[in-house]
Amino acid sequence: MIEVEGLTKRYGDKIAVDELTDASRSTTVRVRTPGAGRLRQLLAGDDAAVSSQPPDVLEVRGFTSEDIGPRAAAAGVVLFELVPQQVSLEETFMELTRDAVQFHARPSSERIAA
Repeated sequence: MIEVEGLTKRYGDKIAVDELTDASRSTTVRVRTPGAGRLRQLLAGDDAAVSSQPPDVLEVRGFTSEDIGPRAAAAGVVLFELVPQQVSLEETFMELTRDAVQFHARPSSERIAA
Protein backbone atom coordinates (compact mmCIF):
# COMPACT_ATOMS: atom_id res chain seq x y z
CA MET A 1 0.00 0.00 0.00
CA ILE A 2 1.19 3.50 -0.80
CA GLU A 3 0.51 6.18 1.79
CA VAL A 4 0.77 9.88 1.01
CA GLU A 5 0.57 12.64 3.60
CA GLY A 6 0.55 16.39 3.16
CA LEU A 7 -0.34 16.29 -0.55
CA THR A 8 -3.50 18.23 -1.29
CA LYS A 9 -5.25 19.95 -4.14
CA ARG A 10 -7.96 22.46 -3.28
CA TYR A 11 -11.08 22.75 -5.47
CA GLY A 12 -13.22 25.46 -3.86
CA ASP A 13 -14.10 24.06 -0.44
CA LYS A 14 -12.95 20.53 -1.36
CA ILE A 15 -9.51 19.22 -0.56
CA ALA A 16 -9.08 16.39 -3.05
CA VAL A 17 -6.46 14.05 -1.60
CA ASP A 18 -7.60 14.42 2.00
CA GLU A 19 -11.23 13.72 1.13
CA LEU A 20 -10.40 10.80 -1.15
CA THR A 21 -8.23 9.28 1.54
CA ASP A 22 -10.88 9.70 4.24
CA ALA A 23 -13.68 8.38 2.04
CA SER A 24 -11.71 5.35 0.90
CA ARG A 25 -11.08 4.39 4.54
CA SER A 26 -14.79 4.32 5.31
CA THR A 27 -15.80 0.69 5.41
CA THR A 28 -19.15 -0.99 5.71
CA VAL A 29 -19.35 -4.54 6.98
CA ARG A 30 -22.11 -6.75 5.61
CA VAL A 31 -23.31 -9.19 8.26
CA ARG A 32 -25.77 -11.97 7.52
CA THR A 33 -27.15 -13.62 10.63
CA PRO A 34 -30.37 -15.16 11.92
CA GLY A 35 -29.76 -13.04 15.05
CA ALA A 36 -29.84 -9.66 13.30
CA GLY A 37 -32.07 -8.07 15.94
CA ARG A 38 -29.84 -9.21 18.78
CA LEU A 39 -26.66 -8.11 16.99
CA ARG A 40 -28.20 -4.72 16.22
CA GLN A 41 -28.83 -4.27 19.96
CA LEU A 42 -25.23 -5.23 20.77
CA LEU A 43 -23.82 -2.66 18.35
CA ALA A 44 -26.41 0.12 18.74
CA GLY A 45 -25.00 1.84 21.83
CA ASP A 46 -21.59 2.41 20.30
CA ASP A 47 -20.45 4.63 17.42
CA ALA A 48 -21.87 2.27 14.82
CA ALA A 49 -24.49 3.00 12.19
CA VAL A 50 -26.51 -0.13 11.56
CA SER A 51 -29.03 -0.52 8.76
CA SER A 52 -30.98 -3.53 7.51
CA GLN A 53 -31.57 -4.71 4.00
CA PRO A 54 -33.31 -8.09 4.12
CA PRO A 55 -34.33 -9.03 7.68
CA ASP A 56 -31.25 -11.21 8.22
CA VAL A 57 -28.67 -8.77 6.79
CA LEU A 58 -27.09 -5.80 8.55
CA GLU A 59 -24.88 -3.11 7.03
CA VAL A 60 -22.61 -1.84 9.82
CA ARG A 61 -20.46 1.32 9.69
CA GLY A 62 -18.08 2.22 12.49
CA PHE A 63 -16.82 -1.29 13.22
CA THR A 64 -14.51 -3.67 11.42
CA SER A 65 -15.10 -7.38 10.94
CA GLU A 66 -12.55 -7.92 13.70
CA ASP A 67 -14.72 -5.83 16.06
CA ILE A 68 -18.03 -7.47 15.16
CA GLY A 69 -16.99 -11.14 15.12
CA PRO A 70 -15.87 -11.44 18.76
CA ARG A 71 -18.87 -9.42 20.01
CA ALA A 72 -21.23 -11.73 18.16
CA ALA A 73 -19.40 -14.83 19.42
CA ALA A 74 -19.44 -13.63 23.03
CA ALA A 75 -23.21 -13.08 22.79
CA GLY A 76 -23.80 -16.42 21.06
CA VAL A 77 -24.98 -14.83 17.81
CA VAL A 78 -24.39 -17.10 14.81
CA LEU A 79 -22.90 -15.37 11.75
CA PHE A 80 -23.31 -16.69 8.21
CA GLU A 81 -21.42 -13.81 6.57
CA LEU A 82 -19.06 -11.14 7.85
CA VAL A 83 -17.77 -9.26 4.81
CA PRO A 84 -16.04 -5.86 4.75
CA GLN A 85 -17.17 -3.79 1.77
CA GLN A 86 -14.82 -0.95 1.01
CA VAL A 87 -15.73 1.82 -1.39
CA SER A 88 -13.61 1.80 -4.53
CA LEU A 89 -11.46 4.79 -5.43
CA GLU A 90 -13.56 5.27 -8.57
CA GLU A 91 -16.82 5.38 -6.56
CA THR A 92 -15.27 7.86 -4.13
CA PHE A 93 -14.03 10.09 -6.96
CA MET A 94 -17.40 10.03 -8.74
CA GLU A 95 -19.21 10.94 -5.52
CA LEU A 96 -16.87 13.84 -4.79
CA THR A 97 -17.02 15.26 -8.32
CA ARG A 98 -20.69 14.66 -9.22
CA ASP A 99 -21.47 18.41 -9.01
CA ALA A 100 -18.40 19.46 -11.01
CA VAL A 101 -19.66 18.44 -14.44
CA GLN A 102 -18.26 20.55 -17.26
CA PHE A 103 -20.88 19.65 -19.87
CA HIS A 104 -24.56 18.85 -19.31
CA ALA A 105 -26.96 17.20 -21.73
CA ARG A 106 -30.20 19.00 -22.44
CA PRO A 107 -33.50 17.16 -22.23
CA SER A 108 -34.78 16.28 -25.72
CA SER A 109 -37.56 18.91 -25.43
CA GLU A 110 -34.92 21.68 -25.18
CA ARG A 111 -32.76 20.61 -28.12
CA ILE A 112 -32.36 23.05 -30.95
CA ALA A 113 -33.48 21.86 -34.36
CA ALA A 114 -30.71 21.82 -36.94
